[in-house]
Amino acid sequence: MPPPCSALTLLKSPQIAVLPSTLASPARNLLLATSCPRKLHWQRHNSFPGSCLFRGPCANSFVVRALKDAAESAVPQRSLYDASPVHSVGKLKVSEFHTLHYEEYGKPDGKHALVLHGGPGAGCYPNHARMFDTNKWRVVLVDQRGCGKSTPSGCLVENTTQALVADCERLRQHLGIADWVVLGGSWGSTLAVAYAITHPDRIAGIILRGVCLMRPCELDWMYKGGAAALQPKGWIDFLSHLTPAEQQDPLRSYYARLTSDHAPTRDAAARAWLSYEMAVVAQARLEAHYSINGAFLTEPPLLAGIDRIRHIPCIAVQGRLDFVCPVRTAYDLHCAWPEMELRVVPDAGHSMYDSRITHELVCATERMRHVRRRKSEKEIAAVHAAA
Repeated sequence: MPPPCSALTLLKSPQIAVLPSTLASPARNLLLATSCPRKLHWQRHNSFPGSCLFRGPCANSFVVRALKDAAESAVPQRSLYDASPVHSVGKLKVSEFHTLHYEEYGKPDGKHALVLHGGPGAGCYPNHARMFDTNKWRVVLVDQRGCGKSTPSGCLVENTTQALVADCERLRQHLGIADWVVLGGSWGSTLAVAYAITHPDRIAGIILRGVCLMRPCELDWMYKGGAAALQPKGWIDFLSHLTPAEQQDPLRSYYARLTSDHAPTRDAAARAWLSYEMAVVAQARLEAHYSINGAFLTEPPLLAGIDRIRHIPCIAVQGRLDFVCPVRTAYDLHCAWPEMELRVVPDAGHSMYDSRITHELVCATERMRHVRRRKSEKEIAAVHAAA
């Protein structure tokens, strides 16, 4: 009997590869995360006990990825960096109604980063800066319109994705930053992609966490019962605050309650909407506002503009067990943007504080510090024209 396989063995066909037992389990996890699982199959290798045989058109490249992932998983788990003091706090008036609150952390002459919080409506927290080594980064946290310390709180007037994108660009100009790495989580990933598509020349890199594109299918998952199969009690509790007629369209019904002039109705709806965390009326109003309006992204959808940013380095961190922003969205984005590096964390959920998600985010910020953005086709053409 041949000895146990102790290293990667590539067989005669480029469509067949063998992995040793120490890497078989990580490889099977990666197989579940691959964008073409039907084209690649695995089985136990009869001649090499404990090893796996992979067959498919991309078997060799797949096992190379498995080796890389296994090597990276052996790296000690990374945690958030130590907290650093805020070195600058500012206000920026962006419209007749809205004034943004922003904070800066880290090294004033470090590599620039913008953090876009989730929600919509959640606001930024100092811990968001701890995903970066502030000895080497200049990190800007901004509360979006109506969020956190921005004023007025919960205001829905002139509060659209397009307005938030314009705010990001206005803030960059205000701070005198040429370009920056943008990190967005959950709803923040939607805004990060929208900002990059609109102003690709100002984005040095993108880091996404809990990928969300606010498509109708994603909103249906959350508010038309898709998630109910995974969280039935939570869904029943969510509906219990509505009348039978309102339960036919819970999203629209909650939006009506959250924007009601009757304060008790509004407060009760906010507590129900955010029952799993502190009830904040402003956040609930903003979440419902963007959800009921499809984040104002129906024409055209974000995926239609991905070709404008495929030259920008991007790392997406996605928990496989994320029930808020299901992994399918991350795969769809990866199919449209194959240059994007998709990091699927097998047993992790949605939270940035999940230790495995934290590890991937900290590794991503460290790697992004050394990455340089490739020129777009438009920029290359401009250089050639000037020559």
